[in-house]
Parts: sequence; structure tokens; C-alpha cells
Amino acid sequence: MTSFEFDEVFKKNEHGYYEYVDGYADKFNGILQDGDGYLLVRGFDFDSEDRSSLELDLLKFAFTFGLPVSQSRNNEFLVRVEDVVGQNEPSNVSTRGYEYSGALPPHNDRCDLFMLVGVHASKEGGRTRLMNSAAVCKDMQKTYPDYYEFLKQDYPVDRSKFTGKDGDISYYPIIFETEDGDLLFWYTRHFIDSALKYDKKYKLSEQQEIALKFLDEIIDEHNERCLLQRGDVLFVNNHKALHARQKFLEGDNRLLYRIWLSTPESKKLPLGLKSIFGRVDASVYRGGVWSEDLPLEKIPSDHTHARRILEQMLIERN
Repeated sequence: MTSFEFDEVFKKNEHGYYEYVDGYADKFNGILQDGDGYLLVRGFDFDSEDRSSLELDLLKFAFTFGLPVSQSRNNEFLVRVEDVVGQNEPSNVSTRGYEYSGALPPHNDRCDLFMLVGVHASKEGGRTRLMNSAAVCKDMQKTYPDYYEFLKQDYPVDRSKFTGKDGDISYYPIIFETEDGDLLFWYTRHFIDSALKYDKKYKLSEQQEIALKFLDEIIDEHNERCLLQRGDVLFVNNHKALHARQKFLEGDNRLLYRIWLSTPESKKLPLGLKSIFGRVDASVYRGGVWSEDLPLEKIPSDHTHARRILEQMLIERN
């Protein structure tokens, strides 16, 4: 995995925001857009142990790469990835993936780019797993060419976890082709299985079932792993890579911060992904999970206007 030292790449300006050192913006974007789709930066300096100050600093850093989007129906723009379930009574928390210690299978998040920031490393397990989508597609097409084509068909996907609407099922392919000929790979097996369990009317053909079996095998062969240490920042382009997580010890004090981002250099998405991103045009503010009180539609699609609103919400009020 490509890695950089923080002070080599970034500097803080007089307003407390961060900027690229000359030449590194193109290097970053080249790796995230046309390379592996992920990279690591080591040595983010936690200037303060105060939680509020730290979180504010991380949000300011995030604005270097795009605009934060909400990650839950509580409109959380920065979330703590930790074992809440292991530290509290299970009945008092919702078991979202970032709130418990179990393994998470390969998947994509609902944003263009995300950041994971290491605060406390796990004592055992908890490694992040990464898979380049293009490499997965290439191997699938080479090894199982007939079944590769079935991944371009529609699959039922359960969206109720994000919308709060029971039985909210959408259909879209796992592999999309964009207008400029690029391949987009969007896969979360759990939500396909959830749709199939919800109602028997949602079915896969025998060929689709076999295609998923082979796809899971190929994905498991593509594993780059990293254990995020304090000050490590992992960047992942959701359109270019999948990610997963190893199980770690219940009650462990492992702590990461996660920020989902909409990026100004984003490409147009296939219309089939509108149910996930809300907007599919290039370079617009899009993605995330939103509340009824603050839906995506209330934020301007233009990044410049959206930034003003988000800075008022996330930075200036703090």
C-alpha cells in the first residue's frame, strides 16, 4: 500500500485548515482515482487530547479532500468506530457496523471517499482489509467469464437500514459501466441476503447465485491488510475499492474516527446508483445517510454553496 508521512504532504494554514504541499494533490488523486483506490498517511498530529478539539481538527482536515456527508439518520458527520455494544447493554445501542467488534464483510460505503483515522489500535484483530475493485473484476472476468456477465444484472438490495422504511428494496447491478467506459463495482452481500430473507418474492436465478459464490471467492483472494495505529489516516475511494474488517476483542478500547466525503472531482454515476447517492451527476454534493429533518435535498448540490452551509454547521458553531 502506498503511504506518506503527514508532514511531507500537508501543512496547516493560518485559519486552522490544511493544505497540500506543492505537487502532492496530483499524487494523491492519481492513486485514489487511477491507482489502488486507497492510500495511507502516517503521523497526523493530535494537538489536543480534548475530544471536541480533536474532532474539530479532523473535520477541518477532511475539508481538504471534499465535503463531509451525514453517516446516519441522526445526521452524524463524524463517527467514532468503536465497540459500543461490548461496553454497554446491547439493548441501549443500535448495532451498526461501526459500533461493535464483529467482523465486517467486504462492502462499499455510501460516499465517494472516506477517511479512517487511528486513535487506539486494537490489541488483537481489527485489521482493515482492502480490495481493488478493478483487480477483482479483472480476475472474475478471466476466471469465470460467463458468470461475470451475470453481475451486470439487477440484484435486490435492502435499503431499510438507511431509510428507516421497512421493506425498502431497490434493484441495481453489482457491476456498472459508465458513459466513458469505466467500470463501477458496488457490492454489499449482506444487503442482498437481507432482501432475499425479507420476502420470498425476491429471488435470484441459479446463475446469479453461482456468480455471487464465485465473486466472494475472488474477493477473498484480494486482501491488503493494515492495522491502523495512532495518527494513521486511511483514505479509500468507494468507487475503486472495497473494504472489510477483521473481528477484534469485545470490550477492546480500539477507536477510529470515520468521515464520509463527497468529492468535487467525482465522476458521473450510473442512474442505478441514485437510490444510494441521491444525486449522480459529476462534481455534485452527494451520498450519505440523512434524517427526515435534514435530507440531502436541503443541501445545495453545488460544492461551493454546500461548503458554506457545512462549515457553518460543523465548524463555526463549534
